[in-house]
Amino acid sequence: MFPSFLLVQISFCTLNQIHHFYTYAIQVEDYAFSTIIILGLLVFTMASYATILVTILAYSHLYTLQQRYLGNSEDVGVLDLKGLPPNETQ
Repeated sequence: MFPSFLLVQISFCTLNQIHHFYTYAIQVEDYAFSTIIILGLLVFTMASYATILVTILAYSHLYTLQQRYLGNSEDVGVLDLKGLPPNETQ
């Protein structure tokens, strides 16, 4: 059993249409600036990660060169500031 009064539209229950002329422009502007801000933060984050990755790769390359120069012995000794053993002269 379906109440018939639910089928009748009450006079104050009309279509709720609000014309949004200026609010759309504000929303579009907010979206545009939020996209720029998010994109800027994304670029900054990716540049930071790239810098960290380049630094890690450079250190690993230097470590590899150091291991080749010194050999794989455990008793390396002390290196001077130029990276040569103290007994060798240039």
